[in-house]
Amino acid sequence: MTDLLEQLVAIESITGREMALCRFLYQRLESEGYRVQRQQVSCNRFNLLALTPEPPVVLLCTHMDTVGPFLPFRRSGDRLYGRVVCDAKGALFCMIEAGRRLIGAGEKNL
Repeated sequence: MTDLLEQLVAIESITGREMALCRFLYQRLESEGYRVQRQQVSCNRFNLLALTPEPPVVLLCTHMDTVGPFLPFRRSGDRLYGRVVCDAKGALFCMIEAGRRLIGAGEKNL
């Protein structure tokens, strides 16, 4: 289950250099059936809004950028290490996993 978290942490996303993470998330969320919208922030940055078919009741929100330096993902036993494992990317992972579980339970308004 932590494979997605490992993928998120492995993508460098220091402020101003989030494009690779944005692209990854766009493709991932779209492949899971979300309607994904890009909200342009600047020429190299955008926000993402991922919606299910029905109007949302709850909106989960976090940021994608991180502070430097980039620290790659590593695992030691049952512990996970890397820049923002328990911050922004940990939150992203939790939101995506919660969405997956809610959709699996029949929810359509995320």
